[in-house]
Amino acid sequence: MFHTEPEPCRARAEQVAEGILRIVASNPGKMTYHGTNSYIIDTPDGRFILDPGPAEDSAHFEAIVENLGGNPAGILVSHHHSDHFGAVPGLRERTGLPVYVSRAFPDDAFQPDGFLEDGQRIAGLTVLHTPGHASDHLCFARLDGVLFTGVA
Repeated sequence: MFHTEPEPCRARAEQVAEGILRIVASNPGKMTYHGTNSYIIDTPDGRFILDPGPAEDSAHFEAIVENLGGNPAGILVSHHHSDHFGAVPGLRERTGLPVYVSRAFPDDAFQPDGFLEDGQRIAGLTVLHTPGHASDHLCFARLDGVLFTGVA
């Protein structure tokens, strides 16, 4: 038996848990399910966006910008695949937010503001290096048991 969920709204933030907004990109497919999930996470250090999504989805990009709120703090990237990372350069340019990626991030053409390592804490989240889906793949765990896996 497979777990399914209704088709989500796109280009609109929906609260999925306390302090967590989800925005689903318009790129449904075999690898992305209903579309890439971008999360805006309230942290002790301000709001972080996790996986801004694909570069070519302008409605998704604008929904992220509109929901960053008054205390945006940074951009986290779970891995380098374009459906998760593609909008990062544009979002950094638009907002001036620092970008944090895995120490194993393979793109020499992109210069992040910080590298993340297994076990490190950032903004109340524990970084977990989980290679497999991608060599630089990271998960992020909150103390309340929420785990951001960055796979869809």
